[in-house]
Amino acid sequence: MRKQRVESTGTSNAGMSNGGRRAAFLMGAGVLALLASPALAQTDPPPSPQEGQTGAGVAGADAAAAQPNSTDTGPDSAQIGDIVVTAQRREESLQRVPLSITAVSGEALKQANVTDINRIEQIAPGVRIGRSGSDARPAIRGVFTEAIGANSDPRIGFYIDDIYQSRTSQALAAFVDLERVEVQKGPQGTLYGRNSFGGNIAIYSATPKDEFSAGVDALYGRFNRARVEGFVNVPLTDGIAARVAGAYEYQDGYVKNTSTGDDLGDEDAAFVRGILRVAPPESDLEIQLLGSYYRQGGNGISAFGYKSIGTLADPSLVRGPGGSITLPGGRVLTFPNGFNGTAFPSTFANPIPVPFNSRFRDGVPDVAGGDIGVPIERDPYRINFDADVRRKTEQTQFSALINYDIGPVRFRSISSYTDFYALRQSDNDFSPAPIAVDSNLTKVQTITQELQLLSNDTTSPFQWIIGGFYYDDDVEEIFFSDNFVPGYPVAGQPSLSLFSNTLLPGGAFPNNTPIASNRSDNFSPVRVRTKSYAGFVQASYTLFDSLRFTAGYRRTSDRKRYAAGVGQGAQQNPATPTVAPYFVFDLNQPVNYACNPAGGTQLGGNNPAQPGSTALNSANGIGINCGRAKFDFDTWRGAVDYQITPDNMIYASVSKGVRSGGFNNVLAPAGTPGVAPGEVLPFAPEEVTAYEVGFKNRFAGDTVQLNLAFFYNDFTDLQVQTSVPAPNGLTVLSIITNAGKSRAYGVEIDGIFKPVPELTFQAAFNYLNAKDTDFVTGTFGNGLCAVVAGGCPAPAALPAGATAAQIAAYNAQLNANAFGIGPQGAPFPNPVTDPARFQQVFLSGGVAAAQGGNLPVYNYIIAGRLADGRKVKSQTPLSPEYTIQLGVAYDIDLGGGRLTPSVQSYFSSDFINTAFTPNFGRQDAFTRTDLRLTFLTADERLTLQAFVENLENTAVLNRVAFGGNRSLNGVYGLPRTYGVKAGIRF
Repeated sequence: MRKQRVESTGTSNAGMSNGGRRAAFLMGAGVLALLASPALAQTDPPPSPQEGQTGAGVAGADAAAAQPNSTDTGPDSAQIGDIVVTAQRREESLQRVPLSITAVSGEALKQANVTDINRIEQIAPGVRIGRSGSDARPAIRGVFTEAIGANSDPRIGFYIDDIYQSRTSQALAAFVDLERVEVQKGPQGTLYGRNSFGGNIAIYSATPKDEFSAGVDALYGRFNRARVEGFVNVPLTDGIAARVAGAYEYQDGYVKNTSTGDDLGDEDAAFVRGILRVAPPESDLEIQLLGSYYRQGGNGISAFGYKSIGTLADPSLVRGPGGSITLPGGRVLTFPNGFNGTAFPSTFANPIPVPFNSRFRDGVPDVAGGDIGVPIERDPYRINFDADVRRKTEQTQFSALINYDIGPVRFRSISSYTDFYALRQSDNDFSPAPIAVDSNLTKVQTITQELQLLSNDTTSPFQWIIGGFYYDDDVEEIFFSDNFVPGYPVAGQPSLSLFSNTLLPGGAFPNNTPIASNRSDNFSPVRVRTKSYAGFVQASYTLFDSLRFTAGYRRTSDRKRYAAGVGQGAQQNPATPTVAPYFVFDLNQPVNYACNPAGGTQLGGNNPAQPGSTALNSANGIGINCGRAKFDFDTWRGAVDYQITPDNMIYASVSKGVRSGGFNNVLAPAGTPGVAPGEVLPFAPEEVTAYEVGFKNRFAGDTVQLNLAFFYNDFTDLQVQTSVPAPNGLTVLSIITNAGKSRAYGVEIDGIFKPVPELTFQAAFNYLNAKDTDFVTGTFGNGLCAVVAGGCPAPAALPAGATAAQIAAYNAQLNANAFGIGPQGAPFPNPVTDPARFQQVFLSGGVAAAQGGNLPVYNYIIAGRLADGRKVKSQTPLSPEYTIQLGVAYDIDLGGGRLTPSVQSYFSSDFINTAFTPNFGRQDAFTRTDLRLTFLTADERLTLQAFVENLENTAVLNRVAFGGNRSLNGVYGLPRTYGVKAGIRF
């Protein structure tokens, strides 16, 4: 869709128990603490930003460097400050790390009003943050986040105080009292592992200090947004200090629901964190114990997308009842009830976006006489839903950090336990019709333990780290569609469209409803248990005090167990032949994930439907498929850097990243290598090899900073959905396979300039060329066979030992129905209109694979070699070719304080959100500008600020997905906001 400027407001039965897992974690942390004893001199804690207010600053590339911090020369200095990062698992100056990193101090985050991950892209160059419901979908250097279910690992790692967060929804936790955020670009698999495939986003909390301090910040803004956060730091005794931070935020919804008034995009969140730091004087021991709790309520922003954007239709293809369409080759399709022109782009169709939800029909002609669907709200921040949806998120996390110095060696232990719960709901039909409410429930329990030994002599040319990592992650996810079965359709409401492609006569409305008087709930439980073991080493050696060589290696072994529900199909009860069979389920009913102990194709588990079900087999409505797999893989990194002068460095690196494998909920055919009988078919990890050359520079007495990075990423074995013959050659499987390839290259430039102490300029430019080079996906029936005259008759079954002539005749009869399939079930393109884009799937002996008995099986080529020999590429989603960030701040001395106006602007070129319809769901180029006016008293205790964010009020489409009948659903970023803030420090 086009950029829009708007003025409107806008449970398991296996594994360790909860108590057992928590006790194991606490016991491990306690034993490690007891093993360390005071013997050597205590090392200083990692540097951290000052806690006093520092003026407005400039948010952007390496934003912390533009503001005073622990290594800066003070707010009145013309020099650019420095920041210490730990991207290589040790404290180093940002400008000395041979990696592309954007580091933003806690003060810069606070000044830019970055309270969660959603606004990171405004101040971190080269990062896109998409979102669907409660799930963050970051994109870095051609790596974007698509699959987010229990069976999928994130592609970009998210860390809180060095603790890996296994679900993308955990990335939305509050940013409160932080020391800094690091965006580490490119694969970080050697030192971080755990699917740091495209990079990491790591946040670090402010740690306790040995002097008292406290602070409170309050904000009030548009949509009745109210936020209060604060911290208190208390030294308890010599070498022991505690720090407590918390926040509460409330906001009305910014997506207005004209049906119920239950608006989306609201906020009701609270966060608290406590840290105890023990570092006895004249001791070599440091212990940090951390506990945090986060909860988020309200309505949220729906589960997967909150708005229907529209449908693609070609007016030239609309046909009235009895009309026909002639396909290439002369095949004539006649439509007794007409055709409404819905299609995807192809050589045969040239559709345009139209503002209708095609899941419904209202009998009203929309385009060239075609009834496409029901009208949608054009305003990106208005919806018309009948369902009252809810969101509930809770996370409790405990961690322990132990540092113990033994001469030139430091021992470090990082332990954690996380309990996470998330429920997000959405209106199933995106309309005022009472059809169904969808719920997505996620429960996660995670234990991690990392042990490190690392060099501690900073004067030595040889620096090294060796470590081991253990990870135990138990994820349960349930998708539940609660169908409102009785009494639909309702008078005055549009009806669901069974014949999604027809132009029905007006007299037939509303008899085009496929909903029976009753229908089953959709209940789809999944549980994945992952145990991962890894060992890693990295070492560097410096020659001539300026030339450094670095090499690192990590070996990871992921052991996964998978269990997923399979619907049994509601069977008619002969005792009640006039009652339609259906299942009723409850989102909170316990799930039996037991596998079939005998193997074979029989399902395990025994999950009865709830009372009120009418199906004969209600005693076992859901069975269980199971699988297990071991994924062993290597990640590595090699780098060389040269310190030309103390202020200028050049570096080059090559690294390998891996994202772990998973499972298809499809039983593996007998004889599949490495898969036990009766288990599901796994898919392998995907890989990236990344090359980078960079320059980091300071000039003119530390008043100019200029950093450049050139990169090339080669992605292989990408996980894509496709159709393949089974190993026995007798059937076809629609599964995820490792068949995709892509590549991305570009350049990143960021700079800071302080010509005088009061004035700071910041600029960043990113160029990205990201393309899919091999991307083939499966197809399915498009509904044409049900609406054309003559339908799609199935060919006669082949006899045993069929001759070549019989096989050829069978294939010809089957391929006569090839017009009946398409990508995402679209009528066009299909194998008849666009033969070069489709690959047919054959079984053994050259027999054409069939689906449903009457349709051939084809894959659709989005990128790769076409059937006519041409090679085509496809733009990678969420990957704008250009982004530019500009910022300026000027401090005005008022005697009793300092007034700082600042501007931060972000420009992005256009980008696609889906490769199926690149120009439908495309976000046009846009700018988004923030304005701030900040006053800081001379004693740096009181701060007042007025702000406007997204001055242009640009609605940015940052996530889409296809819904029923190929309508496109999407999520827009925040509209314009404004408000005032006040903060005080003690």
